[in-house]
Parts: sequence; C-alpha cells; structure tokens
Amino acid sequence: MIRYIVSDLGGILLPEAKEKIEQEINPLIGFAESLIRKAEESSEDRLVRGLITLKEYYEIILMKLNNTERADTAIKRKAGYLTKKRLEAYDKYCSQDKWDQEVLRLFRSLREEGMERGFTFCSSTNTEREIYELNKRRGLFDLFDRDFVSVEMGLKKPNVDYFREIIRQLSANPKEILFIDDKKENIKAANGVGMSTILYSGRLELVNKLKAYGVYA
Repeated sequence: MIRYIVSDLGGILLPEAKEKIEQEINPLIGFAESLIRKAEESSEDRLVRGLITLKEYYEIILMKLNNTERADTAIKRKAGYLTKKRLEAYDKYCSQDKWDQEVLRLFRSLREEGMERGFTFCSSTNTEREIYELNKRRGLFDLFDRDFVSVEMGLKKPNVDYFREIIRQLSANPKEILFIDDKKENIKAANGVGMSTILYSGRLELVNKLKAYGVYA
C-alpha cells in the first residue's frame, strides 16, 4: 500500500530550464565555457545543498577564473550582478504561467485524493536557496503536504543518502513511498533503497501508472 507520493518538480510541473538559464548567464561571466564548467565542479554541489548562496557561488567561480584567493570589490560586484541576472532568467523561463497547467491540475487532484485515500503528497527538488524562497512566495509548495528540498536537507538527488533521509523522516517502509522523477539516475537511486518508482515521461502515462498503484481514480 502506498502511503506517500514524492514527486520531483523540474521537468514535470516546472520547465527544465537549467540549460537555457546557463546560455544566458555564462556569456556574462566572460570566460570560455570549458573554463566555467571546470570552475563550477565542486561549488555547484555546495550550492544545491544549501551550503553557499548564489552570490557566494559566483564569487567562488570568479575567483577561480581570475586565479585569485580573495573576492575583491570588482568580483563581489560582478557576483551580485550575475545573481540578479540568474534570478531574472529563472523568472523568465519558470514563472507561474510557464508551469504545466495539466500537471498542476493533476497535482491538486492528487492532494485531494490523498486526503480521501490516506496518503501524503510530497515534493522533491534540487534547487538553490534563493530559488526555493522565490517558489515558496509563489505558493508552489502549497500544493504539497511535505517537501524534501535539497537546500533544507543538506543532501541532493541522486545521492542515496537523500533518499534514505526521506525514508527516515517519514518513518516508512520504502515500498510505501512512491517516488516520481523524470531523471533515470534519480529513479535508479530511489529503487536502490527500495522505494516504489515511476519514471515520468508524460502526464497521461503518469495518470495510468498512478491508477495502477491504486492512488488515483
């Protein structure tokens, strides 16, 4: 019996916009793409786990690219500018009018179904602190009973500890948790700890699979 549904957001309800955002922001950094990628390597993980802010993230990248160990006034100013532009780009590609309206209706129905059938509807997302706060203000997380957010947990998908922490917080048998995601590596990790899973490939197929699990009429 499914007692918890835990659904990813990006690529399901929200557009998967990371590549588009990077295409807008990276040219503003002013270095070759390959150098930016190398500078991002360890910092992106810390950003998504909530250990640094977006501004600190860009300060670290700019220090690496400029081969310096100190964030001077120019670097701090540019990091602030890049943070502002990134939030603007996110708003451009992921504002509420860009949400998948059919999935939005499905999610609202799922929460209602949960009240009737006795399961809890949860969100799951890798995000940045500033984006998380923005989406909280927009009411995104009001769609769910509980949220498993990387910056709050200090863990991110597909790290197996992220999924173990969900199990611990819910005090549930892993098979009682139905995890939904559009990325194969996240589904693989969830399967690895014993969760029930659905690899998202479209709303209609998701509805059919939810019906097969007995959590949607």
